[in-house]
Amino acid sequence: RTIELFSKTLPSMRLVFVENLRDGRMDDLSRASQAGEIYFQELVPLLNNVTSLTMPCIEAGSWRAFEQNH
Repeated sequence: RTIELFSKTLPSMRLVFVENLRDGRMDDLSRASQAGEIYFQELVPLLNNVTSLTMPCIEAGSWRAFEQNH
């Protein structure tokens, strides 16, 4: 819904989808789960002409060392 609203408000925006692989790929979600249903029915159609980036798996808490050093 947010993507649709932004697209209407800022039609010249360039949408980039960034997927964090920490919990696995979103494409691997079960279509029977609530998250999978929303992803496949609502988000995937919006991502057809969108630049997609994939972040490597970043473990939970691993940012702490970077944040402490600003």
